[in-house]
Amino acid sequence: MSPLHRLQTLEADTLSNVGVLLRELGNLGEAELLLTQSLAIQETAQNGEGVAAAQGNLGGVKEALGKVDEAEGMYRRALALFDLRENREGKDNARIGLGNVAHRRGREDEAKQFWMGAISYFESVGAGGSASVQIARKNLAKLSGEEPLQVAYARNPSQRTPCVLVIDCSGSMSGRSIELVNAGLREFENP
Repeated sequence: MSPLHRLQTLEADTLSNVGVLLRELGNLGEAELLLTQSLAIQETAQNGEGVAAAQGNLGGVKEALGKVDEAEGMYRRALALFDLRENREGKDNARIGLGNVAHRRGREDEAKQFWMGAISYFESVGAGGSASVQIARKNLAKLSGEEPLQVAYARNPSQRTPCVLVIDCSGSMSGRSIELVNAGLREFENP
């Protein structure tokens, strides 16, 4: 990678990170501007993975701004690029976004398919607690007529014992190691 290419990628990543932060802070207009700039730089640098990530992030801002058609286009392009690169995490983040768009448009069956597939993947790799997965779960519960887990938990008078898990999330936990942790958690949850 040439020094110019590295510099372009660094600039695009920085704009993207600040854009995502601004989105989280509710400053959607500035987030949209920075993420659009990031996308343009990634496209100029021909960084496919960066283009896909920028499109997914920009899709989230467009969705929050109510620009549903634009959001759907961004999510679909991100999904296609992540698919070409066999990036499962990126694909499933895009699927959550597409589920959100389908839900906004009243296409509930389509939304459920997107969300359930993405949730299944994220749970299988131990990332089921991410914010987007939690939102997808909450939306699925609403569509199913279920009460939120917090409400069901509060209504349950059974005695409980708190349990805290501290799990190593470094690279050494990938593959078989995290599979074993997940299997243990499933056994703990459903004895």
